[in-house]
Amino acid sequence: MPIGVGIELGGKITVATMEMGVSVEASATASAGISCPGGTDCTFEKSLDASLKASPTVDAPSLADIRLQPTLSAYAFLKATIGNPFLRALRFDVFKVKVGGKLAADWAPRTVQILDTSYASNYKLSIEASASAASDLSGVLRLLVCPRSPWRSA
Repeated sequence: MPIGVGIELGGKITVATMEMGVSVEASATASAGISCPGGTDCTFEKSLDASLKASPTVDAPSLADIRLQPTLSAYAFLKATIGNPFLRALRFDVFKVKVGGKLAADWAPRTVQILDTSYASNYKLSIEASASAASDLSGVLRLLVCPRSPWRSA
């Protein structure tokens, strides 16, 4: 059961973004009724008015798109493996557990923060944990179950 620690450094850099789309608005008005002017000669009145408006939307690249989002993770892990300790082909991971902390930042130049008043640089610290089962579950079952089992391939 290997136990260990690890560090991961990653991130994302955004230089420019662009969005193009179409905004569509549809509306309809319907009316129906009986009209009796003067109390005689009643008629059935109906009307239907429909409209459709489409307008393109474009968000062009600008200086306010620049972002730097680095991440740093430190974690401890535990792996359970079964099989032959000398031949990797006959060894299978049963499960893996990983627990650690992650520091993520979202930075932009000062001029970008002036141009985009809804944006503010920030830092986030979080604790993350994950557990995963074997990637080759059939291989693990072949090692654990007797030869006449339906799990064992011929």
